[in-house]
Amino acid sequence: MVVIMRQLLVILNNFVPKAFRQFFYFVTVISATIYAGLEHSGSLQLMAYLDVPSSDLSLYYQTVPPKIMEEYTKCEAEYDCDSPIIQEAVKEIDESCEDRTLKGWINCAVEYINSKITYDRSGGINQCGDTASEALKYGKGNCVDYATIFVALARAKKIPSYTGAVCLTSKSGYVECDLYQTIRPIEYTRLSGIVPKGHAVALVYVDGNWTIVDPTFEYGLTRRCYGYSPILERGEHYSVCKVPFYKIIGIC
Repeated sequence: MVVIMRQLLVILNNFVPKAFRQFFYFVTVISATIYAGLEHSGSLQLMAYLDVPSSDLSLYYQTVPPKIMEEYTKCEAEYDCDSPIIQEAVKEIDESCEDRTLKGWINCAVEYINSKITYDRSGGINQCGDTASEALKYGKGNCVDYATIFVALARAKKIPSYTGAVCLTSKSGYVECDLYQTIRPIEYTRLSGIVPKGHAVALVYVDGNWTIVDPTFEYGLTRRCYGYSPILERGEHYSVCKVPFYKIIGIC
């Protein structure tokens, strides 16, 4: 399916008049999203994949497939969501957050993280697999630490989540939403002349889809288009010790 999407995007960029591209982009992406949903769920129940805002966390829990809930809310490895530090943090977020929707809680969690730690470009302690509670206690870190802490907080709240990696460019920040987002970083560099750099994010199960949450600098929920992660290549541009950046971020 990914190969087909790539071929369609190539055709759109090279042969479809610019005035009509937006419509065809919309159709292509929606088709890919529905296909991914059906393929993952193995059923024709589309209701969970509609982009309907969650009105309440109790209602949200009912929309999450049991397998996803079980797999992505575990307190394990660096996501020590059962630690006293993380549990106390969740309690503070719950007490101060006025918006009781899922998206509201996510925003409150992002704000909380940014109020407790400061960004350190030189790297935090979580580059080699330290836990979220240790990173939070340390009080500073990089994007890996921010993402890891968020996932631990979310899992403590029984919100399915995991850490992922996306591409940044050395020229203009996030990879542009175009053809290159669907191809490997090495190929992106060859075509654009821009070397992508890794950036850690979290992904949460929101309204039937895995949605990017970028807690660094309080970006929060985002619809920005990210490319594939160079971390998948285990190349020279980025490396980590134990944090499991192995998921592929698909078409935006």
